[in-house]
Amino acid sequence: NNQSIELLNMGSSSVNMTGWQFIIYAGNGTTEKTYTFPSFTLPNGGYVVLNKGTGSNTSTNLYIGDYSTTWASNGNGAALLKTGNIGIDFVRWGSSTLMPPNVTGWSGQNPSGPASGQNLGRDPLTGDTGDGGDWSAQPPTLGTINQPIRPANDDFANNILVPGLPYSASLP
Repeated sequence: NNQSIELLNMGSSSVNMTGWQFIIYAGNGTTEKTYTFPSFTLPNGGYVVLNKGTGSNTSTNLYIGDYSTTWASNGNGAALLKTGNIGIDFVRWGSSTLMPPNVTGWSGQNPSGPASGQNLGRDPLTGDTGDGGDWSAQPPTLGTINQPIRPANDDFANNILVPGLPYSASLP
């Protein structure tokens, strides 16, 4: 069961993530897995995939060990914290009522948990607004930009922007 998390640095400079933590929460709100980053820098525009299990770390793939939570389950969450327990990012889905870490926020309705064979991904066009609507279940896009969320009644987005994915754009 290949379960992975992709982090993308959309900033204008590299980020030293040494000592940062990625936390996976179980459905009951308890911490399922805490992964502490080794000596690692994520370049601007770069990505890293956090892979379940063991393997050889590279500049784009880190292995975080085993955990029993499945991403397709309904009611989990995850958080990224920089050194000092400062929240950088947070997502919850399904029936989860997890509270976000300090400095991050959460509003709106939680996205549904992804079905088997799908990822839960952030819309690259809206960015991080701290709202559940930023996220949707989508086909896996590890190593490439996520698919934009298509509004049901937006002919422009459905017929002009989205065809021909992977979508390529100059994003802020």
